[in-house]
Amino acid sequence: MSNRYKIVIQYDGSNFLGFQSQKDPNTIQSNIDKSLSFLNNNKEIKIVGASRTDSGVHALGQVAHFDLNTNLDDKSIKRYKLYLLKMFLKIFILDIMQIKKNIFISAL
Repeated sequence: MSNRYKIVIQYDGSNFLGFQSQKDPNTIQSNIDKSLSFLNNNKEIKIVGASRTDSGVHALGQVAHFDLNTNLDDKSIKRYKLYLLKMFLKIFILDIMQIKKNIFISAL
């Protein structure tokens, strides 16, 4: 069964080309997608962001979601967030969503 997870991200965007995936892989979305694929047997995961940022822009609480079909329990997935990303890009909240809302449409 697939679950939807909400993440809240903070980052220093100085070294990124904005949020949204592009041909150049150095975007926030591309880095998170690549890191989360580890939870999915290295199969692609695409996060959906509630908003986008331009190159060099920082964020303290950007919200996104992703769907994951896994045998891992929620505690293991939450613990993994500590190891996910580089020093300048952190997921500081990772929660399962009880209702599968689209974060881009409703960030609540």
